[in-house]
Amino acid sequence: MPQSFDDNFTQHPRLNNLLRALTRCQGFGLYFVRCNTSSLRDTLVDSLKKQYARPIVELPLSFEKTAYIDEQIE
Repeated sequence: MPQSFDDNFTQHPRLNNLLRALTRCQGFGLYFVRCNTSSLRDTLVDSLKKQYARPIVELPLSFEKTAYIDEQIE
């Protein structure tokens, strides 16, 4: 588990839940996270990446482009 959390883990307690889920996952894991703003998303993802020892792949989805997530993932 990480040694020290930054303020984002205190201000956004669900970020800690996401880190715990990532840490417990063995093999492939797919998680959906929704943020109010892209700047908040970038800040929280940066905090998460600093605490998590393995690579995290981000795929921003837009509901304006299409209703089908699988098309955006391609």
